[in-house]
Amino acid sequence: MRFYYVDSDYVKYLRQFESKISTLDYGTNKNEKFICGVLLTVNNCDYYAPISSNKQLFKTSFPIYDKDNLLSTVRLSY
Repeated sequence: MRFYYVDSDYVKYLRQFESKISTLDYGTNKNEKFICGVLLTVNNCDYYAPISSNKQLFKTSFPIYDKDNLLSTVRLSY
């Protein structure tokens, strides 16, 4: 598995067409979210998923553990 940073201007462009796409910034924090590597390829389009600091598990999230500790989740909601 690899992690990537996605250009925030590209995400802003995508959000013009789908408002449910999550933003990459944390507001006042200067850090940006990073993205989990290619999860799915459909019709030559690669789909990625954001890593979430939310530790609550949903039907569309996959947990990331370090031994027995839940660190974060990969969110596949949108």
